[in-house]
Amino acid sequence: MSYALPADIRGAVLWTIRGYYKLKQRYEEILDASPAPPDGQPGARSTRSPVDDKAVRLSELSTKIHAIERGWDGIVGLPETCIPEEYRAGVWAKIQTGSPYPKDAALNTYKTWKQRYIWNVAVLLHWL
Repeated sequence: MSYALPADIRGAVLWTIRGYYKLKQRYEEILDASPAPPDGQPGARSTRSPVDDKAVRLSELSTKIHAIERGWDGIVGLPETCIPEEYRAGVWAKIQTGSPYPKDAALNTYKTWKQRYIWNVAVLLHWL
């Protein structure tokens, strides 16, 4: 099975993964936020309630956060997509900061697991 992705999807997934901490921060901010008071203008009502807007935004963020977190565990029915524990920290550091891979395994081994992790996240986001 090939885990190669089109360049546009691969780039979008990488930037989504890199934004993981910001996604989690936004999620918490939305949870803690209260709706803005009405502005008093007649006819300025939205067709959706603030609760609906909040639910939609939380759902979108939650989908991305869970895909990034579950990407390590692979895809159900494809055990070869599960990323071994010993490579996760190196792959994560490479994606987040661009730091070099640890020297405990071959460079190609880390590249293979990074590619599979990115593919897993793309599948979980339904971008494939």
